[in-house]
Amino acid sequence: MQKGFTLVEMMIVITISAILMAMVIFYGRGGEKQIILLTEQAKLVNTILRSKSLAIQTFNQPRRPCGYGVHFVPNGYILFKDLSEDCSVSDKRYSGPDEDVENIILNKAVKFLPPPLLDVLFIPPDPTVILIPSQPEAVLTIATLDEASSLKVKVTEAGQVTFQ
Repeated sequence: MQKGFTLVEMMIVITISAILMAMVIFYGRGGEKQIILLTEQAKLVNTILRSKSLAIQTFNQPRRPCGYGVHFVPNGYILFKDLSEDCSVSDKRYSGPDEDVENIILNKAVKFLPPPLLDVLFIPPDPTVILIPSQPEAVLTIATLDEASSLKVKVTEAGQVTFQ
């Protein structure tokens, strides 16, 4: 009696191994996109909450900005401080690079879906929330480039930031 595997047994093992490897590779790419999407959502929520926190912290400072906010551009967003000599006449929106605190670029594998929100601004001390364009709540959607997966971040006029 000879010991070993037959050709048929070897072919079955190789075929099953190839199928399993193909599944791992295929599903691994989908998982990678999900991780990128979740990371970008977390960074966005963190930046919005950071601007809210900065607005609250600056209330007692002698020279304070009129507010902190997040300005959205097609490939990312900008944490900014609303600068004005007199806050009562401030434009209450992003006015240019001189107001930048931090620029964040989205990962190349994701994008914002319309309708775009232009600005979220937190004005101390409450903080009062201004959404531009004006609306009771804004929903920001981050999606993969093929739009197969997406996640949302919601900001309300009350300053509540939620994600799903």
